[in-house]
Amino acid sequence: VMADDVVPKTFRRLVESDEKKYDGVRELPAYGRWGTINHYFHRVFKAYMRLWKYQQENRAKLTDCWLQR
Repeated sequence: VMADDVVPKTFRRLVESDEKKYDGVRELPAYGRWGTINHYFHRVFKAYMRLWKYQQENRAKLTDCWLQR
């Protein structure tokens, strides 16, 4: 694996992982135990914050590869 491939591959892995978490939250009922639902929302928010931070820290490399705003 070339060093240049690490950033985009890591970004794609984070996106795929976060989409799975988001899909799980989307399937939760709109009613029920708030503690459980809140736990999943917190996990998704934390995952997307991690993705956003990674994107900000590596914006130049990602833009050079393929990422556009």
